[in-house]
Amino acid sequence: MNSKQFLQIVLGHIRSKEAKQHVQTELSQHIQKNKEVWLTQGYNEEEAEKKAVLAMGPPTTLGKSLNRVHKQKIDWLLLVIFGAILLLGFLPLLTLDVELDQQLLIRNKIVHVLVSFSIVLGMMFIDFRKWAGWGYVFYGLGMGFLILLTFFSTHHINGEPFFFRLNAWFTLPLFCLAWAALLAKKDFPLWQLGIFVFGSLMLFSFVANLNVLLLYLALLFVLFSSSALSKKKKAIIVSCSILLVVSITLYLVINYRNGSIATYQLARFWAFLDPYAYGDTEGFLYVRFADIIRQAHWFGSGSTFILHEAHTDFVLVHLIQSFGLATALGIVVLLFVVLYRCIRIATNIHHHFGRLLVVGALTLFAMQLLYSIAMTFGIVPITSFSLPFISYGLSTTILNAFFIGIALSVYRHQHRQFPSIS
Repeated sequence: MNSKQFLQIVLGHIRSKEAKQHVQTELSQHIQKNKEVWLTQGYNEEEAEKKAVLAMGPPTTLGKSLNRVHKQKIDWLLLVIFGAILLLGFLPLLTLDVELDQQLLIRNKIVHVLVSFSIVLGMMFIDFRKWAGWGYVFYGLGMGFLILLTFFSTHHINGEPFFFRLNAWFTLPLFCLAWAALLAKKDFPLWQLGIFVFGSLMLFSFVANLNVLLLYLALLFVLFSSSALSKKKKAIIVSCSILLVVSITLYLVINYRNGSIATYQLARFWAFLDPYAYGDTEGFLYVRFADIIRQAHWFGSGSTFILHEAHTDFVLVHLIQSFGLATALGIVVLLFVVLYRCIRIATNIHHHFGRLLVVGALTLFAMQLLYSIAMTFGIVPITSFSLPFISYGLSTTILNAFFIGIALSVYRHQHRQFPSIS
């Protein structure tokens, strides 16, 4: 058997086209080296090649072995848990206030689940490495959409601009991809970094969505900390960040002393610190949440308080009230398992862009989860943070599905670094 026939049999058992190219190159080099050894011992070309091929072992066995090595892997545990969480997202809709159209919400939720699962599966089969050189493009798309919202919005809801049904939440995946690609470069210019950060923060301040701004700031901080930038550049960034925080704090203090901060804004802040003193006004929800948790059972329904936004922003409180602490705890545990799996993926991959990509997605997912839990127990101020995949809503469900898809894509391709064949 000559080398051409040998390689044909081996490659016939390998499914990945990319792996085939690598294996063919590596095996050809091994055969050539062995062939040269036999040539120095006096064998002719044909005999030396046959002996070199024979030394490689049975081609069928080798081909099957290499196919297993280079086979793309799927994190089935993460995928199954994701599917289970999507199904558990129907629970809050089963015990809603009679004033809401329950059947319509359930039908919409089915659409949300199908779209989200399709996004995750589609993202999983995309090779994330193809995005590594598109950092400027993704940043431009994110900035372009913020400009579209700021100057060409179709309508506003509570002061927040929308372009049809799209709002600032949809920029977060774009900026996650952008910053992961840009910060994976060791030579990314610091002046560009400053301009890009300042420009994006200015536009985010115009869209009147504090939650998205907080998520974006968390994304920047975590990705900068994990980036390939030098220690000197990181020190400069940290110094500028500290200066910015101090400036904002001084600005707020000065406005407070001058009476520039609105009365209702101050009332919300003091109500968070002492909710019972404002129990009939701004502190009402804090008191009600505390009562619901205090009267909750481990299994089954507890208090009968009517909660507005029970299926969206306050879904965890609604679960505790309607199904008991055990059900709510079980769902939270599953969500933390998703976090754990993403952390494992991020720590095991050696591809720097891939690691930053998962870390960014993990940060955005974790912020929503942790804030929703902390808000339920009165640890942080109440605001519109959804519980991922459990809260009703197409926007956040799609975006979090995108983040899970990123993690699965990185996991699927992280083993394909093509180590040298020995």
